[in-house]
Amino acid sequence: MHAATLLLTVVLAGAAPQDASLESERARAAGLLEAGQPARAAELVRSLLLRQDSAALRNLLGDALEAAGDLLGAAEEFQKAAHADPSEEHLFDWGNCLLQL
Repeated sequence: MHAATLLLTVVLAGAAPQDASLESERARAAGLLEAGQPARAAELVRSLLLRQDSAALRNLLGDALEAAGDLLGAAEEFQKAAHADPSEEHLFDWGNCLLQL
């Protein structure tokens, strides 16, 4: 039992820095978007999606594409986010973007 606990601790310790790095990069992408650099934000989010595909990242990519004027691309990303996690935020963002098309 002790060996299994040790293995789990090692695995979790190895995963923690990657999760923290991913979260800091997501925050950096959100900052780029807020700073009026949606193309750079979208590029960063696309690279993050290669590491971990999530509804939150898809929604952030949709925000970046919408801000860059790519409404069709944004709608596609909002749709993916809404299908992965049908939260109010994701459904609202998807519907709002569709209304702009």
